[in-house]
Amino acid sequence: MYACTCTCLSSLRGLLTLTDVVMIANLLLMVTIGGYEAFVSRLKIDDYPG
Repeated sequence: MYACTCTCLSSLRGLLTLTDVVMIANLLLMVTIGGYEAFVSRLKIDDYPG
């Protein structure tokens, strides 16, 4: 009667969990790169006396 079995639903849950983890990792990467470009790359260390 039901098209999906328990293994089908658990594999779908695993796929969605993997997708969620990948999207969170990409978000952290974008925040890290954005923070670097906003703060670190704008520093002019060559003009610093000393």
